[in-house]
Order: sequence, then structure tokens, then C-alpha cells
Amino acid sequence: MNIRTKAVSIIAAAALTVGASMAVAAPAQAKSKVKGNTKITVDAAVVGALASVGVQIKAGEGGKSKGRTLTFPISGAGDGFIAHRGQLQIITDGAVTAAGNEPKIQYPTDVPLTTATIVVDVPGIGATSLFTVVNIKSSKPKVRIDKAKKTRTTIIVIRGSLTVDAGQAGLINLLVGSDLLQADAALGKTVTKTVTTAKCKNKACTR
Repeated sequence: MNIRTKAVSIIAAAALTVGASMAVAAPAQAKSKVKGNTKITVDAAVVGALASVGVQIKAGEGGKSKGRTLTFPISGAGDGFIAHRGQLQIITDGAVTAAGNEPKIQYPTDVPLTTATIVVDVPGIGATSLFTVVNIKSSKPKVRIDKAKKTRTTIIVIRGSLTVDAGQAGLINLLVGSDLLQADAALGKTVTKTVTTAKCKNKACTR
């Protein structure tokens, strides 16, 4: 993958240190596994504007693209983040010109969940903030209990609106070679579905 040389210094300035770990809605007494995915659906107007300058945004390396929707499988979660497999790609004139691996949703844990940041790992640079998710709403947890297997599965769906702050807009504009984005621009929607399965260690877990 190639990254535009002129973007490197700005990406480095925007690089974030990704920290710590999170578990999504799992019983405290049980070891759990988190699966699911995050879907990013880009607004049609944004797709059209990018296409006008020969640019596409796609998912690869484990992520999938279908129409305007990018899907990234969840690989794990921890205190303040949900990690994914895959690669977010910026394609210019048919070639990958910038790419970020393993998209990670980072969010504060000490306040109600209303905003988050999408961070990618840029080779040679590190963790870099690309998008902001606002107006987040979480569904009520759905719990499925399998008494035979002694497991408790919790499903949560988190929806939000995709936007950028001033720094993120400037970085993306640089990567795509155009001044298409402004701070707080409406870019699309995100839907994250977490499926957390815990192995129960006591009877309370399977009630």
C-alpha cells in the first residue's frame, strides 16, 4: 500500500495513542468473546463528490464493501474501544493511495455514550484519528441463555452519525487531494452490532 508522501507529516501530527481494553455487556464472573461487525454507510452525496475527483473509499483486507456500505468484523473489545479486522482504503484513479488497518472505535467510559472516534493504524505512522461518531444511541441488550452449553449471549446494536472535526477534515482532504470536507460535515451513518458470549460459572448467569 502507498501513502502520499506529503500527507505523512500531518498524519503523524494527528496520530493517537490507542490504549486499554473493554468488554461489552459481559457478566463479570465469566470469560467472554465478542463478535459482530460495524457497518459504515457513506451518504450518496459524499460518494458522488469523491467520485467527481476520482476517489473512492472502500474496505479491504478482511473488510467488505457493498455499494455505499463498508463492513468491518469485530475482532475484540476492551475498556473504551471496539476493535475490528480489515483495512479502510482511499482509492484514487483505481489505485490504493492511502490505507489504515484495523479500524477501532474509541469512546469515553466515564460519561454517557454519545460520541466516539474511529481510529486506524497507518503503517509506519501509528494510530490516526479519521472520523467522529456523534448522536450515538444504543439498543437495550438482548440476552440469550443456553443452559445446555452454560453460555449467556448479549446482543447490543449501537447507531450513530458519521462526521469529522476540523483536524480530521483537513487530513482526509489532504489524502484525497481536494477540499471536499468541512468540519462537522454529515458523512453517513454507522451501525455496530456486538455479540458477546460468556461462559457461565454460576447459576445466576443462566437465569
